[in-house]
Amino acid sequence: MNELDFAIRDAGAAAYAVYGSSVDAEVRYLTRFRTTDPVVYIKKPGERGILVIPQMEHERAVRESTAAVITRADAGYLGYIEAGETRWQATAHMIADLAAGPVLVPSTFPLALARELESFHPVLLDASGTVGRMRAVKTPEELEQIRSVQRATEAAMDLGIALIRGSAPKGGILHRDGRPLTAEIVRTEIHISLLTRGCRGMDTIVSCGPDTALPHSPGAGPLLENEPIVIDIFPQDELTGYHADMTRTVVKGEPSPAIREMYEAVRDAKALSASRVRAGVP
Repeated sequence: MNELDFAIRDAGAAAYAVYGSSVDAEVRYLTRFRTTDPVVYIKKPGERGILVIPQMEHERAVRESTAAVITRADAGYLGYIEAGETRWQATAHMIADLAAGPVLVPSTFPLALARELESFHPVLLDASGTVGRMRAVKTPEELEQIRSVQRATEAAMDLGIALIRGSAPKGGILHRDGRPLTAEIVRTEIHISLLTRGCRGMDTIVSCGPDTALPHSPGAGPLLENEPIVIDIFPQDELTGYHADMTRTVVKGEPSPAIREMYEAVRDAKALSASRVRAGVP
C-alpha cells in the first residue's frame, strides 16, 4: 500500500477519485496519460487505479497510462446519459458505481460533480493534499526527466543571451541583422529552441527597462542599450509533463549603479540561502 491507500483507509473512504484533464498535474501524475478532455481516475486501497476515458482514447490510454483503462461506455456513463441524466449526474453515477462507498476527493474536485456524487455516497475532502506530498518526492527517473528539461532550458537561455550579446546599439536600441532586436524576436527564438528539444515555452518573459519591475510582465518591443533585460524561461516537456525554470538578467552595454547594487544584493542573498539549505529540512 502506498500513501494514497493509507489516506483512503484513514478517511474511512472506499476509494479516491479525481476528475480533470492532464493540465491538472495530479491527474497526469496518477495516470501518466496526456489528454485535453477531462477523465476520471478511481483508486481503491491495495488495487490498481482505474482510468475512465472516452472510447476514442482507449487504445492510446492502454499504451500510455500506468492505470487500468476502461471506457465511459463500459463504466455505464452512456447508459445514464441515454436515461436522461445530465453530464454531471451521469459522471457522478459512474463514479459511485466504481467506488461502491464513500469517496475521498482532492480540493480541485469540481463542486458540481461533488454535489451530484453526494446523492450516492458521502464525499470526503483530502484537505492534507496526499497526492501533492507524493509528487514532492521524486524518483530517480523523475529527477532525470526534470534534468532533461533543464538542459533544454539552458540551451534556450544560451541562445537568447547570444542574440543580445551579438546585437549592436543604434540610438539606444539594440539591432541585429539590420533591424531592431525585440522581445518578441528573442522569445520566438527561445521557443523554437525548446521545441527542437521536445519542450514548449510557457509564459516566457523577455522584458526590458521599466517593464522588468513589473512581476511576470512578458515584455514587448525593442530591447534597449544599458538597460536590464530579464529572461525567464519556464518550459514543459511535452512527453513527460515535467518543468524546469531559469531566470537571468543581462545588460548590453553598461549597467547603472542602481542595477549593479541590485545584482550584488541578489547574488549575496542567493549565496546565503544556498549555504543554509539542507536535505530533508523544510
